[in-house]
Amino acid sequence: MNAGKVLTVLVSLMVLAVMVCCDGGTGPSDNAPTNPNPANGATEVDINQDLSWSCSDPDGGPLTYYICFGTSSDPPLVESGYNSTGYDPGAMDYGTKYYWEIHAEDARGNRTTGPVWHFTTESEPGPFLWNADWITEKIYKINPDTGAVVSSFNAPGSWPTGLTLVGTYLWNADWGEGKIYQINPNTGAVVRSFDSPGVLPIGLAWDGACLWNVDRERDEINKIDPKTGLVINSFNSPGPSPDGLVWDGTYLWNSDWGTEEIYKIDPDTGTVVEFFDSPEVWPAGLAWDGGYLWNADSWNGRIYRVDPDTGAVITSFDSPGSYPTGLTWQP
Repeated sequence: MNAGKVLTVLVSLMVLAVMVCCDGGTGPSDNAPTNPNPANGATEVDINQDLSWSCSDPDGGPLTYYICFGTSSDPPLVESGYNSTGYDPGAMDYGTKYYWEIHAEDARGNRTTGPVWHFTTESEPGPFLWNADWITEKIYKINPDTGAVVSSFNAPGSWPTGLTLVGTYLWNADWGEGKIYQINPNTGAVVRSFDSPGVLPIGLAWDGACLWNVDRERDEINKIDPKTGLVINSFNSPGPSPDGLVWDGTYLWNSDWGTEEIYKIDPDTGTVVEFFDSPEVWPAGLAWDGGYLWNADSWNGRIYRVDPDTGAVITSFDSPGSYPTGLTWQP
């Protein structure tokens, strides 16, 4: 081998030795961060929850951390050179999905990147009213004590009407699209939908097992299997222009702007048990808070809390939009 080749080999070996001995800052990682708290995929996480994880250097040396955190699936860097395995992100938003990722770096500059973890924070504690509006085409979450809007999102269809809450999801009937939508109330995203039984779906209610929907075209109240969208039973509405619908645990209540009445109905027979005058001339959405009825009036844009025994108005406030329709209660 000539001298030039020998020199080249020796230099290459020396460079390799330096790289191995120094183990520079771009080399492969040691132990990746593990044991995330909150656990990956956790739900209903407290909005004040701290983040923590486990990580160690096989050589027993100190580690520093780079913390990525946010609502994007590629979370931004929020802390650099952090020397603890616990982090306080501050108060988080309710009902929000967060992503986080930890990078660990040893004293020699080697960095380990952990997986991207995620969790969803708890739903905001109620109670709340939800209200759909025809004109604004929005669905509003409302503080029932003040009438203040807590949040809102665009309705899935062009003419939102009936609303009801089933577990953690909203259901919304839409007159313009002729559909009934299941909606994530935290994002407004449609989970699924099916065609309504009638052409003009309006009031919507939940009895613990099935949906009920008013069909304005045929003046019918339909009991619907929520899995298939098929009608299980139906009967004629008490009045000629049925609108809002709600279940109180035993009976259905139905508002009618043609008669300006609110009817209490036996759901097995469709028989009217009692009725009283509505607060105003165009009673629309109905909600039940466990003791009282709530009624949205489309004509004057107000929402009323009503004594179900007498029909007396207890309190009222302006609706967020100018043409309130569907109404439902979140405990």
